[in-house]
Amino acid sequence: MENTLENKAKFFSLYYGQNIRSWNEDDQGRVAKVGPTYMTKRIISECHLKLDNPEFGITAEDKKFLEKSMIGFVFGIELVGHFAYLEVKSSLWKGKKLVSLNAVQLDYLRSKGFALPWMELSVEKLIEYGWIKLYY
Repeated sequence: MENTLENKAKFFSLYYGQNIRSWNEDDQGRVAKVGPTYMTKRIISECHLKLDNPEFGITAEDKKFLEKSMIGFVFGIELVGHFAYLEVKSSLWKGKKLVSLNAVQLDYLRSKGFALPWMELSVEKLIEYGWIKLYY
């Protein structure tokens, strides 16, 4: 996917309503909402989103939400892009399993302000494009 204002606006819309938008030249912690009145070409071109790294910011509450739809007794989650390594223990199987997160789980994590890959863009590519900055 190309680094265009249209694609950047589409990505920003995934975080609608959250106070995570920051001006590129003023990164002193001041943030504003992502919303329809803040999606002009000028604002999109001059802003980035301040997002959390899920590797460091996921809470016990977040893990519980993700575990609700998992099979077996999950006692650990490690996020890797759109996937999660699950520590599973059941009567049939024990160990780590790589599973794909579903749309509800991904939307939940985005609603918490976590940086996740989008379309074919990795988090690293989103940072390189200047669309996001990670805050731990």
